[in-house]
Amino acid sequence: MLATQMCSLAAETGLDTYPEVIEALHRAGQDERQGVDDDSPLGIRLRTVFADAAAAWSLPRDDGHLLIDLSERDAWQHRANAAGALADALSLPAREVIGSVLHQRRNPDWRAEFMEQLGEALHEHRGAPPHERQVRTPTAHARKRRSTQ
Repeated sequence: MLATQMCSLAAETGLDTYPEVIEALHRAGQDERQGVDDDSPLGIRLRTVFADAAAAWSLPRDDGHLLIDLSERDAWQHRANAAGALADALSLPAREVIGSVLHQRRNPDWRAEFMEQLGEALHEHRGAPPHERQVRTPTAHARKRRSTQ
């Protein structure tokens, strides 16, 4: 469930445009959460997103004109928040992270989507022994979200 929500958040903030993030989301969907090494491609990408957001907050100007507007600055901040949530989702227990991920969601209908996903998860897992339960790939969910937007 956390991986699916993280995929939705990544799609909403544009974080899923980076191949390093897509790979991490795929691993998370298969319960391969190994944390984030600062020197890994994912670690470098996340640090770059944080730096870009920090630069956007300075509201850079050229000849007195803003180079970015406030909505662009906010978009970079939302992307950086999603990057932080992804780093946490890959490092911490799901119960410690899910609230933060849900809080970051940008889609106003996220609650209905979450309830639908819970219902699907219960239906898929009901009665099946643990070794036969299907693992939903989060990248497929993110692609579905983008195609319907």
